[in-house]
Amino acid sequence: MDVRNADMEAMCHVFKRYVEYMGVDQTVSFSRVDTQLEQVKTVSTNYSWHLAYWGDELYKNLHSRLKPGINLWNSQGAQNFRESAKASHNRVDIVTNQGSQYDILSISLPITPLPCDVVSQAIAFRPKVNHLALECWSDKEIQIPIDSLSAANSVQSNYDEEKPYVFGNLTLTHDELTSVRYFLEMKTFQEVALLRGCQEVEEAQRLYIIKCKLGCESQPDSVFFRKLVEHGVTVACLDSFITYR
Repeated sequence: MDVRNADMEAMCHVFKRYVEYMGVDQTVSFSRVDTQLEQVKTVSTNYSWHLAYWGDELYKNLHSRLKPGINLWNSQGAQNFRESAKASHNRVDIVTNQGSQYDILSISLPITPLPCDVVSQAIAFRPKVNHLALECWSDKEIQIPIDSLSAANSVQSNYDEEKPYVFGNLTLTHDELTSVRYFLEMKTFQEVALLRGCQEVEEAQRLYIIKCKLGCESQPDSVFFRKLVEHGVTVACLDSFITYR
């Protein structure tokens, strides 16, 4: 898809200038995807990356990125991806969702600092980037149509519900990871049971199984939390603490 556009190029230039003022050197993109209208609004600090993403058809896998939370992805598998984009293939998405609308903050990952440092930085400046993108779009709104996005996203969502989540030697089901999220939000078994439509004993048993997997079933919750941190589970649950703006 050819998305060359003088207004978009100017918008990306302005976006880049303000993002650099924040002290961010990596390639940053912000997109708003509406699966009901099947439209995308986007802006990037790297106009060449923007042209490559759409021109080399990476957008055809966009539905796989519509997963609320923090997700890593790599563009290297894309056929004929342009090296001229001069941006890291490794990227992290921070995705929030409200109804049919998904906001994606995407940032390239350098070799250093560590990815977790980049994620912390991205979470900190996300509200400012969100506001800046909205300002850019209000001045000159450019929307890109995407066919069959909602259907593809529905299929992907069903698949994501079924696949396990692997954290090194720890494997959690979707239900178990959801239980961990509720634990981190300090919800009671009664509250969780109401939210999930199950019995309190079922939720207690589910959390006990997770503790058994971590070898801390007879330890206090502080030990359980430390084990979750060590396995990187808490990072995967960070979307629970990202406020939609």
